[in-house]
Amino acid sequence: MSPAAEQACRFVQLVAQAQPHPGNALDETIVSVAQKIAAEIRREQFQTSRSGVPLTRKA
Repeated sequence: MSPAAEQACRFVQLVAQAQPHPGNALDETIVSVAQKIAAEIRREQFQTSRSGVPLTRKA
């Protein structure tokens, strides 16, 4: 992974951990989307499906 991609992943994971300001729809949307992206990043890093089953890739 390139340094820029690693930095982007860290940023998304940081935003995903944030607490949105109550009643601020934009904050809530940003955090929600970041959480979904962070989950996809984790699945890709650990090679698991959404249900947690390890993925097998044939070379």
